Amino acid sequence: MATHQSQQPIARRSTRLLAAVHELHKQGFHNLAIYTSMVPSGLHWRCQLIPLHHLAIEGDCVEVIADNGSYEPAHHSSADGGNLYFGWEDARPDTARELADKIKDRFPRLMAASENRNYRYAGWFTEMLGMAETGALPVCGRSITLPHPAK
Repeated sequence: MATHQSQQPIARRSTRLLAAVHELHKQGFHNLAIYTSMVPSGLHWRCQLIPLHHLAIEGDCVEVIADNGSYEPAHHSSADGGNLYFGWEDARPDTARELADKIKDRFPRLMAASENRNYRYAGWFTEMLGMAETGALPVCGRSITLPHPAK
């Protein structure tokens, strides 16, 4: 992982979640995908972990395909300060690798549905993670830079 990280705390903490997904890709969970969006105000970034086969991707348009409850919902929002990953108080100080271990342990059905080799998605993800490390978080096929919080 690149040593340069955004100085903006929420972007840095959000990138830690993306780095945790990358750690899981390195363990063979290449179909663990992200679905990202912004809240309507544009101030907070959201990230859902989802099996890749539950996403419909056409160009830059990404949609979630309805699920019948085959895996646990895994939703994160930077509105929680960025490091309250999935509402887990005990994950605040975690490194990307430690967070990956918690995701793997706490979302077993999601992980089972995501275990497979998919070098195309994992390669795209690696490139996107490099961009995120400069402060440009992904949002549905594009990157954004979070605004600095008002002082």
